[in-house]
Amino acid sequence: GAASASTSHSLAGVGLFVGLLASQAVYLGAWAMHTTLRAVRRRALSWVYAVLCKEDEFTKFIDIGPVNKAMNYLAVYATEGPQSSNVAQHLERLQDYLWLGRDGMKMNGTNGSQLWDTSFTVQALAECHPRLQALGLQRTWTRAYEFIEVSQIVKNHPEGQRYYRDNVKGGWPFSTWEMGWIVADCTAEGLKGALLAHRLGLPESPKVTISDERLQWAVDLLLSMQNADGGWATCESTRGPPWLELFNPSEVFRDIVVDYSYTECTSSAVQALVMLAKSAALKGYRTAEVGASIKRGISYIRTRQCKDGSWEGLWGVCYTYGTWFAVEALIDSGVRPSDPAVQAAVAFLLAKQNPTNGGWGESFASCVTRTWVPHPDGSQAVNTAWAVLALLKAGVGVEHPAVKAAVGLLVQRQDPSSGDWPQEGISGVFNKTCMISYSNYKNIFPLWALGAYLRRCGGGDENHH
Repeated sequence: GAASASTSHSLAGVGLFVGLLASQAVYLGAWAMHTTLRAVRRRALSWVYAVLCKEDEFTKFIDIGPVNKAMNYLAVYATEGPQSSNVAQHLERLQDYLWLGRDGMKMNGTNGSQLWDTSFTVQALAECHPRLQALGLQRTWTRAYEFIEVSQIVKNHPEGQRYYRDNVKGGWPFSTWEMGWIVADCTAEGLKGALLAHRLGLPESPKVTISDERLQWAVDLLLSMQNADGGWATCESTRGPPWLELFNPSEVFRDIVVDYSYTECTSSAVQALVMLAKSAALKGYRTAEVGASIKRGISYIRTRQCKDGSWEGLWGVCYTYGTWFAVEALIDSGVRPSDPAVQAAVAFLLAKQNPTNGGWGESFASCVTRTWVPHPDGSQAVNTAWAVLALLKAGVGVEHPAVKAAVGLLVQRQDPSSGDWPQEGISGVFNKTCMISYSNYKNIFPLWALGAYLRRCGGGDENHH
């Protein structure tokens, strides 16, 4: 009995020892796992911070927008302390975003829309080009060209590929070259503005001209940014699948994790490539690739047409904006006005015209509901201008009652003492739910539409576009 008890105690001791070893092993394993995870986390945070700092460096501490501007600033402040030179540089560029509105301090969605507005202004002035001298706008035309010239980004970012940045050489930004990010449609609109200035001439010698080589850089960039579906996105090509939107951290914006193709971006790119292909600047440069790219872009635009004949705009309000862009690209690429897609667009616009005053008025609610919503205040000058431009491009004549009524509304809305049009409803949008105020649109697009109308009435060069 004593031997048996001794054996039992021995076995119990061995079991306890083995149990202790096992628990120690589990503890040590957990500790090792925890230590490993902490090391991985430290490395991950270090890499994320390095990418963050490169974003600051590449954009001169402006960053791509106000959200990551604020987050980057806080991260640098927490990591490097308030006396850091990087913190000081962040604070210096904070003013790029701030502006004082009637109801208090606000932040811009970017550091401005300077290049975007200037490119559109040049195209509006091009419609009035025969009258520039009479209007005393020769210097304005040249200065706008000079801004387009200085805004083109002429070199890629150092270490760009290492830090997930696509090429930017030859592109144009939404705002200024310092911001560092190019956009496909801004590149296209900047290119169009430069080509129009070259074609129509500069009455005053600019400080620097944009060389043919630099125009070819823009071609290289646009060709590289075209997506597999034939369309163009904004700041980069589409890099990931739609299911990545499951990780969208925003409570305000939808469809922001992946950069998708858009009708407007695609239209701008197609228009620019068509214009360049007809210019002396191309000189046979990548001609076959440009032609194939244009065809793929037009195919994409056709797939985006809605059943009612419209196109949804994702960057402006909304169906008048998208339809105007789509029609411009279709006609510029050689599609005839009799094409069913163009005729459907015309029918859509005519159906949405306000019978009381001949204008168009679309609410920003269209962007949210993704269906046409009339503006509660009725016709809007900017919507009306977009519709007029689309109808004229589609071959609707200047004597058409719809066009004449709309032009009459635009003339009536202008302040004759200042030449200004009133600030009406909001006309810009970001990702369906964030509305953007483009303060210059109220003057750019009515002027553009009136110039296009007068040119077709026999007051200018019919072939300058």
